[in-house]
Amino acid sequence: MTRRALGSPAGVPDGAPNDLVSRVATVRHRAVHHLLLVLIGLIVVVLVQMALPFRDGARFRFGFLLNLAALPVLGYALLANLRGQQRVALAIVTAILLIAGAVPVLQRGLAANPLCLLFFTLPIVLSGVVGARRNLGVCAAVAVASIFVSTALEEAGALPASPTNGDPDWWFSVQAASLLVLVAYFLDRFGHVLHTTLQDALAAQAEVRQQASERIRAQDALIEEQRFSTAALENLPAIFTLLGRDGRFTRWNRNFPRALGMTDKELANATLEDVFSPKDHEEVRRHVQRVFEDGRDTTEAALLTRAGLEVPHLLVASRLELEGNEYLAGVALNTSELALARTRIQSLSQELEERLERITALHKIDQAITGSLDIRLTLDVVLEQVIGRLQVDAASVRLLSRAEHVLMFGASRGLPSRELRGVRVRLGEGTVGRAALDRRRVVLRGEAEIAAALPKLPFLRDAGFQAYVVTPLVAKGQLQGVLELFHRSHLEDDDDWHEYLTTLATQAAIAVDSATLFENLERSNLELRLAYDRTIEGWARALDLRDEETEGHSRRVTDMTVALAERLGFSAENLVHVRRGALLHDIGKMGIPDSILLKPGKLTDEEWAIMRRHPDYAVELLSPIEFLAPALPIPRSHHEKWDGSGYPLGLRGEEIPLPARIFAVVDVFDALTSERPYRQALSQQAALEYIESQSGKHFDPNVVAEFVAMLASPVDEPAP
Repeated sequence: MTRRALGSPAGVPDGAPNDLVSRVATVRHRAVHHLLLVLIGLIVVVLVQMALPFRDGARFRFGFLLNLAALPVLGYALLANLRGQQRVALAIVTAILLIAGAVPVLQRGLAANPLCLLFFTLPIVLSGVVGARRNLGVCAAVAVASIFVSTALEEAGALPASPTNGDPDWWFSVQAASLLVLVAYFLDRFGHVLHTTLQDALAAQAEVRQQASERIRAQDALIEEQRFSTAALENLPAIFTLLGRDGRFTRWNRNFPRALGMTDKELANATLEDVFSPKDHEEVRRHVQRVFEDGRDTTEAALLTRAGLEVPHLLVASRLELEGNEYLAGVALNTSELALARTRIQSLSQELEERLERITALHKIDQAITGSLDIRLTLDVVLEQVIGRLQVDAASVRLLSRAEHVLMFGASRGLPSRELRGVRVRLGEGTVGRAALDRRRVVLRGEAEIAAALPKLPFLRDAGFQAYVVTPLVAKGQLQGVLELFHRSHLEDDDDWHEYLTTLATQAAIAVDSATLFENLERSNLELRLAYDRTIEGWARALDLRDEETEGHSRRVTDMTVALAERLGFSAENLVHVRRGALLHDIGKMGIPDSILLKPGKLTDEEWAIMRRHPDYAVELLSPIEFLAPALPIPRSHHEKWDGSGYPLGLRGEEIPLPARIFAVVDVFDALTSERPYRQALSQQAALEYIESQSGKHFDPNVVAEFVAMLASPVDEPAP
């Protein structure tokens, strides 16, 4: 049984103390909202009333315009309050009240306008009530400043003296300012106390709600625990009992009376002697005593059913204290069922282990198939698993030659491989050939029968094999060969054994098919690469034939470039690309007109500009051919120079690809040492001197040094 998750009771929110700040803010927001609405309404009424007494022209115009300007501002404050922007509304209302109080005071003095104290007091009261301490300070400061400024103006004669009942003007101002300061201080304290009290009240309320929530949760958990305990005990796959010190059963689950064949009423009056076999009474009494003394104990005893049957049980008990009383809490497990379960578990465990071993064998064969495409290695793994998992003494695989329609030796274990290698069996010939042709499994028993069925294997007469199985290897509907098994004793080949043999044979067939496909693919790729290379060589010969002056040039520079690249550490794979690039170094000249390429005289500047475009033509010709992409550096960059004065891109130093730097040295050397109609060939020494003179200018110094060393070597040296 699964416990249900317990949440908060309905109406009691989880985490009530955590929203205290938001609740205080909500209460404050509502109070300020309504207070501002009332205050804005009062200010509008007062402004209208104040405009009515103005009769003379100047005062009327000033008061009317001032009140008229205040009304839209108050409207904006009302809108801000309705939108929840209470700080904006509070600031506007405060400013209007302060202006309404300060302007008359500064015009005629405080004594002549005692009503202005109300305008100063209202924003102070409002700020104090809502807890806006900064606003409160500003209001008090503006009010006091206005009073003292008006007093100073009266003393200076700038304002007419106000009647103050004989007291000096400044004394009246001090009294008024002091009163405002005291009111501001009191309201500041009052606002602080108000908000603290509100927060404390809400905190207390939240705590009460939290405590109530926790109590309800605890009650629900207790009820749930009781339900769970009862359900667990009732559905326990064993007998549960609670035994008192007096030897009476006080509680049990439904399995106890069922096992005994008693009713609950009978069991309530039963003793230990009534429920256990007489031969176990003494052991049961000692068991109970050990539990109450040591706290727990385990023993075995037989329950006595009403029908007189004795059923063995395992008793496990511990001491339990409830409400000051000690009890024995015991569990009795039917060991007869346990023995049956143990036997079943052992059987299942053995079966599972066998299946796991078979899965492991198949996994190893899969790894052999994916990890190595060498058919011999894969077949060795297959035969190892076949012999180990099928419990046979020897095994072999014969592979089908589709061209000759014969079965030939593939691999073997436990058999003389030398004698098997020369044996070839045609499809349909003998037991093996017929099994392969008919795609059916054949099982032979007895040494004589096996020797007669396999006449091409005379060594079997003395091998002592008593069982022989041959099964076809078929993958994707195609026959791949046969698998043969040999055993020197009786073969336990039940249905499960044959099913597993079929699985292993299928895996072996897949392995043979995969390896065959890979070999065919490799052969096709090799033939394709050879065809590509022959095509490239044909292009190179065609270029040499077009330019009679350079006949044989492509072959010579290719061989020398590959040799130099090998000395500089190029891998075998990269040497293939170097060779192709060298053969195709002048492929771009196919785009140069014969009138320029074969011109016997000196080329003009315009003709040289066209001739120098042949690296670009090479890129246009070769870049669409994916397998020639690694060979492009030589056709594209072999006219670049180390000092950056080459073409087509003006690359310098190591910006030039290394294959192109290697080829540039070889190309110039071959040109210098070859006959031309317009000059004789230079000697090798003279050509090398020229090459060395251009080191660091035209050529890479490292490549030049290695080239000179290569020509000086009497025999080929291994690459460094």
